[in-house]
Amino acid sequence: MHGTSWVTANVLRNNPAFKDQTDPKPFMNEYVCESEYQVLSKIMNVEPATHGLRPDAMKHYTLDEYLYWTRRDSKKLRFPELLHRPTLEKWLYTIFLKITIPYHRKFAGPAWDKTVYSPLNITTIFRVIMHLHELGYPAHWLGGFLSSVLGGKITTNARPPRSCPLTISELKQQRPVRVMSVSPFVAEMQTQAAIWMPLLPFGFAPPGLPNLHDIYLYTLCLKDVRYFYNNFPHFVLVFINNDLFKEDTKTLREALLDDETGNSSASDKRLREEGIIVVSVFEWTNTIRDIAQGVRFWLSSSVVDKMLMGGEWVSALYRNDSWMSHSDSCPVKDGPEGIQRGERWIDIRNMAE
Repeated sequence: MHGTSWVTANVLRNNPAFKDQTDPKPFMNEYVCESEYQVLSKIMNVEPATHGLRPDAMKHYTLDEYLYWTRRDSKKLRFPELLHRPTLEKWLYTIFLKITIPYHRKFAGPAWDKTVYSPLNITTIFRVIMHLHELGYPAHWLGGFLSSVLGGKITTNARPPRSCPLTISELKQQRPVRVMSVSPFVAEMQTQAAIWMPLLPFGFAPPGLPNLHDIYLYTLCLKDVRYFYNNFPHFVLVFINNDLFKEDTKTLREALLDDETGNSSASDKRLREEGIIVVSVFEWTNTIRDIAQGVRFWLSSSVVDKMLMGGEWVSALYRNDSWMSHSDSCPVKDGPEGIQRGERWIDIRNMAE
């Protein structure tokens, strides 16, 4: 061991999801989108230690035992030690796509013990960016990645996941560079970027970010929320412009995908570009009282005002495991049965200070 503290992880609930119980690499591949220890040391600044303090323990390791990770070094990486920029960008885009468009998963039935949770939201991206800069990755690399996502178009050979758990072979497959739309996530990314920008350890001021004075806490009425499997952290709040939505769209995930497997007609592309807004950061619980109060989230007023003024926008709670709606859709309109504007972010922040 190289230090007096370490991070540990093990698998207790869904061991059957991982075919090889003695190899931690598929587990790491699923949860951090990387399986090689040398690469992990350059993006997480950790290295695997032996199981506890026994040097021979890894010979008998299984996933239900704790795997120990120690900090590699407290110093920043020297430039030659960094991942090459294309490799880092592919990893960042893979993380982003895995959080925003996770692979279809079963949440019920006989295979419940193979369900892999996907509980993260897009605030994880900003935490990762801050961590990478602390390791020594240049600000213009990280800012370039953020700017691409915030602009709604990414150019990458990364893809949304096509397996769960994410297989090592899938992640290592060399795919052609492709321009993909991530427009459904831009509204929330811009809002969160404006909120997180004061915390970023480098200057970052891309065009189009909302002013903190224009970010409000909204409350949205939910209609006929389902009561089954609400304890799984697999929900997103979705706004859809029904004027652009076509009945032949099979699932929300297919509507979001802009890779080789997604819907590619002109109407599908327009729906992705103009007719879907996905919010992953929100507050909602499944008690009767909280369902009656609705779901609360932060968003720029310009985004909400645009929905109120044009198009037949509706909202619903969706699962991002089955990618089916978890509530009935209700129209986006002003009032207690629609969407209500509350406090401004800047006022809440000033009170906290």
